[in-house]
Amino acid sequence: MKRLNIISILVFATSAISAQNYYYFRGEQMPLIEKDGNDNSRAINDESVFYDERGMELIPTGYLYVKLNELADSVSLQNLAQEQQLQIVNHDEYMPLWYTLQVTTQPKEMALSIANFIYETGDFAAAEPDFSFDALQISYDPDVRKQWNLCNMTSVGDDVDISRAWTYASGRGVKIAIIDNGIDVNHVDLKDNIIMTYNCDYSGYPIPVGDHGTHCAGIAAAVRNNGIFVTGVAPDAKIMAAGMDFRYPKERVVAGLARAINWASRNGADVISCSWSSPFSDKIADALDDAILNGRNGKGCIIVCAAGNAILDEWGNVINNDMAFPANYREEVIAVGATDVNGSLAIFSSIGDNMFICAPGDAIWSTFPNDEIAVESGTSMACPHVAGVVALMLERNPTLTIDEVRQILAVNTSGIPALCDTEENEFGIWSPQAGYGRVNAYEAIRNTPKP
Repeated sequence: MKRLNIISILVFATSAISAQNYYYFRGEQMPLIEKDGNDNSRAINDESVFYDERGMELIPTGYLYVKLNELADSVSLQNLAQEQQLQIVNHDEYMPLWYTLQVTTQPKEMALSIANFIYETGDFAAAEPDFSFDALQISYDPDVRKQWNLCNMTSVGDDVDISRAWTYASGRGVKIAIIDNGIDVNHVDLKDNIIMTYNCDYSGYPIPVGDHGTHCAGIAAAVRNNGIFVTGVAPDAKIMAAGMDFRYPKERVVAGLARAINWASRNGADVISCSWSSPFSDKIADALDDAILNGRNGKGCIIVCAAGNAILDEWGNVINNDMAFPANYREEVIAVGATDVNGSLAIFSSIGDNMFICAPGDAIWSTFPNDEIAVESGTSMACPHVAGVVALMLERNPTLTIDEVRQILAVNTSGIPALCDTEENEFGIWSPQAGYGRVNAYEAIRNTPKP
């Protein structure tokens, strides 16, 4: 076994934290901007606050994640933890090369420098700090129209064309995992479709009741024809609810999200819907890789992610609209942008090279905790529309691979919204703002071949 080149923690104690304004993702340095806590920050007391290139606020929690090269390296990790005064608090049950450690005798922000040092020794596959961050991709811009996204009477055709699609399939036999801040599993318009729940925050408590997650679950698979509230895109699909409370100062959110992805893929999820973003994370990336490679008995789970919401100034001008992680991670991840009631690209929708498709995301009515419905906006709302359409496709043909799903979606859209830049791409005309265009459930299901 290779001997670790461990140095004294005193080096960290005397080093300027500002010299460590980066962390590693897939071997590359991800730059961070350090700022002091202020009135606009979620930080309390004297906590350090960092911002990534998109402007996401990241607050070190004092935890870090380390990935071994091989299981035998656990002895080296134990030695390192002892020398660096770290506590090993978790060994990942789904990804056994991953460990969670905690800084015990130093400020929380030291986890950033320590993680970098551990990776830079070259003796471990990955090391990254844990941050507290706002994971939910939501933009509050309410509207009074109800479910224009399914049947648009204001701008005819600028919806997902779902009613004709239901003559072919309704999602029966397909499982959609909603990974979010929790779901009201007793909601009258959801409970009949929820089959499994998982609280991924290590607490052992039941899954929390999250407003954001409840809203996303209803868009994907609220019950249809029960005379109650709304309907989902795939009203006969079953929901696997995985969640945790994302609210600051929540720690180990990255670990919880990775656990949720692993739980979903290993418990039979066909589609995994992720209406959230995070800092770049090797741990989450590994969980996604495993789901893509091994999910659905080797065909791969279909991963659908919100592209992320642009950062706007107080006058509504775009400051940064770069696509967020994990939507921008790899081409197998279906990144979803948002459109509005007029069929235009929503102003808050992020853009990027991995943009794949868009869907309604502005002023969307759906289920809300305590047997209510509410209107919400964001790429978070667009994401479960596509997850639901994929569920329809998989009911019609459960043998579809990830590549086949992507191709069918891409070549059967309603077209790219106006004013978008376009170029030729893998499946035809494509745009970094809207991908291959707005998802069309009817055309996608009609052109899904039977097995």
